[in-house]
Amino acid sequence: MAVLDVAKTFDSVNHGVHLRAAEANGAQPLLLNFLDFSYYRTSTFILETEVRCQRGVRQGDLLSPLLLNCALSEAVSYSERQLGFDLTRTTVDSLAYADDFVLFAE
Repeated sequence: MAVLDVAKTFDSVNHGVHLRAAEANGAQPLLLNFLDFSYYRTSTFILETEVRCQRGVRQGDLLSPLLLNCALSEAVSYSERQLGFDLTRTTVDSLAYADDFVLFAE
């Protein structure tokens, strides 16, 4: 068993990854459009120069952990080996919430 706390996770994931992961996890087109236009098409100004925000999720936003979990579940699902333990009819190979992970292996 390995316990991980990934630093800067909320700041580092690309917005395109969040959108693809949300879609893969069943998000409806209306929600995807909302995220794209109001959440990801944001910018800020630094010394009168517009800078587009392209990575990370909003700190403190209620959607941030959900979006991050969608992206992380996509990453975990790419695991090629079936590691973990059997729980009823499901194999549990990892647990994740926000930037905290528990990975199981024999």
